[in-house]
Amino acid sequence: MKQPLHILILEDTLDDAELIVLELENGGFALAWERVDTAQAMHEALDRRQWDIITSDYSMPRFSAEEALKILSKRALNIPVIIVSGAIGDETAAHIMRAGARDFITKANLARLVPSLQRELKEAQAERERRYAHQELEGLRQRNELILYSVGEGICGLDGRGKITFINPAGAALLGYGVEE
Repeated sequence: MKQPLHILILEDTLDDAELIVLELENGGFALAWERVDTAQAMHEALDRRQWDIITSDYSMPRFSAEEALKILSKRALNIPVIIVSGAIGDETAAHIMRAGARDFITKANLARLVPSLQRELKEAQAERERRYAHQELEGLRQRNELILYSVGEGICGLDGRGKITFINPAGAALLGYGVEE
């Protein structure tokens, strides 16, 4: 069964976009895709749907990969971007990677696209899981704090050496200290 994938393709040439689509479909993906070639069209596409990944030509007549990365940054979207472009110099490739692109693939070597995309999807999933775990831990911390601060009895926790690791206001008052002390 093919893996579903929502991909936004930033490309000025329909033929090149269709080559990317063909490569990914042959690589086992069931695509929902859209091609855009301006900043305005990218904004509209980002408003319409959540994208799993973005591929971008480096330079287009009315748009560029650098502009696309800035748009994602301003919108605080963590969507992996893979540059799929003609030959550019090493310095330019390094520059775009420092700007936030995850990989650079030449149009002449599209065989690298599927493995690169699979790697980026795994990393994006791991990042989502880390964020979710962090949010869950923060929620637990807040709930524990609410419980500790709302009870009228003194509650404290000790480590293995008998050092107090937490105490609620009622417990601190019983000992004649502030919570921070």
